[in-house]
Amino acid sequence: MYNNDELTQIAKRILDDKKHSGRTSNLSYVVKDKNGYTLVAFMDNTVSEAGLRTMLRYVLIVGFISIIGMFLLSLPLSKCIIKPLEENDRKQKQFISDASHELKTPVAIIGTNTELLSREIGNNEWLVNIKYENERMGILIKQLLDLSHAEDVIVSMENINLSRIVFGEILSFESFAFEKGKEFIIDIDEDVYLIGNQIQLKQLVSILLDNAIRHSSGKNININLKRKIILLS
Repeated sequence: MYNNDELTQIAKRILDDKKHSGRTSNLSYVVKDKNGYTLVAFMDNTVSEAGLRTMLRYVLIVGFISIIGMFLLSLPLSKCIIKPLEENDRKQKQFISDASHELKTPVAIIGTNTELLSREIGNNEWLVNIKYENERMGILIKQLLDLSHAEDVIVSMENINLSRIVFGEILSFESFAFEKGKEFIIDIDEDVYLIGNQIQLKQLVSILLDNAIRHSSGKNININLKRKIILLS
């Protein structure tokens, strides 16, 4: 609260500043000229400012409590949402694991019988292809088992001769292509290297060749692998 003397001193300072309105301390003022007199009107903002501070305090408290409440409420809800996803993931891993174990036995039998047959009649192109595909199937089954048991599967990356991989896959598919009446037209640069995973690259090339043989309309299947060097300057 201000007494008359204090208000008079404040009014003199305001008149010296020659402002028509403004704010000083917690007082708002307006200067008016009326009937030859200069009138300075004051309004004390102490009560209104205290009310605003109180309101702001309540808003912050209510907001904080609301955030905590929403967080606590979201915990059980998130568990309800995540639980079916976790169960589905567990079932998928279990299915992959069971299927992989079931496949291991026939793959092992095929490998053993192929080995015995090669000793009986000698190696030939057909047996070599069977051995190769059977070994690759065994690797795939092992990958499936690793995937079902591991949370984070780390893929090993290395410098790989892609030309050699492509040539190897072409050889394994030649008999299949011949049966389908297809012919490979090969144009592959030697020693094309890249950084990658050897097993996955073999699988990729195998899938591409298999699709080309099964679904291409023409007789010829063109296989091109070129080394492209990009120079930045």
